[in-house]
Amino acid sequence: AHRRNNCSTHVLPNEAHRQEPSQSSTPEAVFTELKVALEDGVRQLRSAFHQAVRDNTSCDRLNDFSHMVNTLRETVMNTSEKQTRAVSEAKITIVREVRDDLAAQGNRRDEVVQRIGALTENFKLVAAYATKKCLNKLEEIIAEGGRQRSKDDNRSESVLRTVSTFEAILDKALERATEVIVQKCKTNGALCSASKVSDSKISETTTDVRKDHLLALNTLSITHNLFYVTGLAALKDKAISSRWSLYESDPVYLCGYRISPGLYLQKNERSVSVHAHVRLLKGDADEFLQWPFSHCLKLTFVHSSPDKNRELKINRGCVTKESFVRPTESRNEGFYWYASLPLEDLEREGHIESDALCLRYDLSPPPAL
Repeated sequence: AHRRNNCSTHVLPNEAHRQEPSQSSTPEAVFTELKVALEDGVRQLRSAFHQAVRDNTSCDRLNDFSHMVNTLRETVMNTSEKQTRAVSEAKITIVREVRDDLAAQGNRRDEVVQRIGALTENFKLVAAYATKKCLNKLEEIIAEGGRQRSKDDNRSESVLRTVSTFEAILDKALERATEVIVQKCKTNGALCSASKVSDSKISETTTDVRKDHLLALNTLSITHNLFYVTGLAALKDKAISSRWSLYESDPVYLCGYRISPGLYLQKNERSVSVHAHVRLLKGDADEFLQWPFSHCLKLTFVHSSPDKNRELKINRGCVTKESFVRPTESRNEGFYWYASLPLEDLEREGHIESDALCLRYDLSPPPAL
């Protein structure tokens, strides 16, 4: 596709000009004019030739560009085909891997289902075994409860028999007390008659004796007493210096026994401990009581907050000790138990207020053997 050059447009005007020769022209002039025309034509041909060359060069460039475009198109097409083929191969590979994974997952799922089935069976076996074991244990507990209930019934019968026996003994004791009182009254009456004591004094003496005995007998149902240990700092100092100190409260009647409750302080290696202390005194109802003294004791360290109370429990008195026999003199020797609490704990917990410690003494009958 070369562009054509029309050379006639450049030559025709000159030829027309030459067709009108001058009257005065000569062959030399004609030859000169022809030479000029030829040179002019050569120039135009050369210009046309250069233009054609330039046009041909542009055409070559277009051809080269077209060739490059075609090459690029082929490259792109080849690359696209390769990419398409690679993508297809990758898809095929992924699909194959997914299929393999699904198959493996299917196998694993089957394995999981089998394991779950096995675990279910094991759980059923374990649950059945545990249920059977619990039922057996429950049956044992029920049987043990029945045995305990039977024992409790037997104990209840034993307690009832003991109470009935005690009531009979108490009735006899009251009868004997009445006889003793009557006898004492007769004796006092005889003595009063012999010494010519006035009838009014005899009546007062008899009344006093009766009152003492009746008061003592009325204390059989009294089981506790509340008292305060005062001057605790001085007692502590004495225990530290002398290794022990004792506080005894005023005598009271508990369960018919005339008792002086107390607190015994003892110096240990690093602290001072507090112990329950008791002293039995001769009372008006001693002849109606059971000897030796064997009641259980509970000593409560009373706190302003009841949930912070501290206790010392003694199962029963030491019946082999002389301290617990029926007093023949005015009082027996005092006795303290080894069960104790650190005094520092009571101080730290706030039991001591205004240098005093509040204590509660509780007596209860010994357990039936």
